[in-house]
Amino acid sequence: QIRHDLLLRVGARLLAEREEIGRLLSREEGKTLAEGVAEVSRAGQIFQFFAGECLRPGGQLLPSVRPSVDIEITREPVGVIGLITPWNFPIAIPAWKLAPALAWGNCVVIKPADIVPGCVHALVRILHEEGCPPGVVNLVMGRGSEVGQALVDHPAVSAISFTGSEGVGRRLIANLSRGFQQRTGIAQAIIHEPSVIILDEPTTGLDPGQNLEIRKLIRSLGREHAVILSTHILSEVEACCDRVQIIHKGRLVLNDSIE
Repeated sequence: QIRHDLLLRVGARLLAEREEIGRLLSREEGKTLAEGVAEVSRAGQIFQFFAGECLRPGGQLLPSVRPSVDIEITREPVGVIGLITPWNFPIAIPAWKLAPALAWGNCVVIKPADIVPGCVHALVRILHEEGCPPGVVNLVMGRGSEVGQALVDHPAVSAISFTGSEGVGRRLIANLSRGFQQRTGIAQAIIHEPSVIILDEPTTGLDPGQNLEIRKLIRSLGREHAVILSTHILSEVEACCDRVQIIHKGRLVLNDSIE
């Protein structure tokens, strides 16, 4: 109940201050003001959702082949979780990571991207102002190669949640496989290869459905991986990319060449 009340208050604060924090987000990260305010609103809704999850602990009861034996599966906090977040959604992704970690009783150390620390600083400030106990939510800032690596290597950290570039993700997994997995027995990762979107005609020449597909691709890839180019340099792009997504004459071609 205490965790529920805290997360609910934090969500309400984010919604109440979305204009101010949204302006900070837009000035720091570069989104339009409308996008910045919308992202802060989404972060507030995420905290409100996971406030409700605090009161709905999950578990399973399974049948046993042995008489007088009950099998119950419950979930417990893992301990201290290191959260490393990217620049392209500087408050939504931290909210996606922080809220569930806190809802299920973990402590966290969060490191935002070093070029956009302001939104996470505002979020952590609100958490403490709303009564988060000392030491439960901790903010560290700095270069990922230094601060992020120290977080991964620290013996008190029981889990890592990382969202960022494919190259850094692979290096992180390599480090986890040597030390972290031996310490915790946990090592899971989802790595997406970078992609390039190539347009051979202006988006204004496409119909609304095609424009929607383009916007969905850019949002799903993240701004650091969604690059809009002209097809006259297609051969150079194909030479350096493992996977190219091409929109050719209004069609999305999921291969490495234009038909």
